[in-house]
Amino acid sequence: GNYSLAKADRMKDFSAVLNKSDGALGAVGGEKLVNAETYSWLVNGWTPFWSSGSSFVAKPPSQEEDNKNLTEEISEVQENIHHLLYINEQDSDEKEAKAIKQSLLNTADRLQKESHVVKINGRFEFVYLILNFFAFYGFFVGCVIFFFNEEESQPTLVRNIKLGWDNQNAEWYGYFIGGLMWVIDPALRLANPAIVGYLTKPKPSAKVKTD
Repeated sequence: GNYSLAKADRMKDFSAVLNKSDGALGAVGGEKLVNAETYSWLVNGWTPFWSSGSSFVAKPPSQEEDNKNLTEEISEVQENIHHLLYINEQDSDEKEAKAIKQSLLNTADRLQKESHVVKINGRFEFVYLILNFFAFYGFFVGCVIFFFNEEESQPTLVRNIKLGWDNQNAEWYGYFIGGLMWVIDPALRLANPAIVGYLTKPKPSAKVKTD
């Protein structure tokens, strides 16, 4: 939850930097702005070759192949970074510079939208945590009663866990709450895409009346 909320803020801040750069990303921070996370935002969908995965039946690459792939990956990343940061210099092609500027503006717009989705999902994670806490507590009460079935000899801690209820009511309500939470949790997870889509749907602009 906290990670998602922090990531959403980072995406929003980076989006603001891209808009501020006006296509000259090197002038508003340069290479300090680029790390593995921000690079994956700039080059949408980028993942390093070693994290792309391979079939478990495939023959693992040799050390020589790994070194070659790593060298090619580093070279491509360095070239892309230099391209994005310094394309707007005076000796750059004007048409290409405009294309890079538009690409950065499009990335800023995409990150702004994606940050809302990430933030909403981060809040959902807190909801899931709360639901599962109550589910755990409800089923835990039933387990405690199973091991401390004699009400007259129950320790004070057990009576506090039961919230002062007798065994029958505490067990019934505990299992009910636990079961209910574990119905709501998967239902929310299944409905999550629809809810997020509704909350992030662009609002129609108000029509201006003309005489």
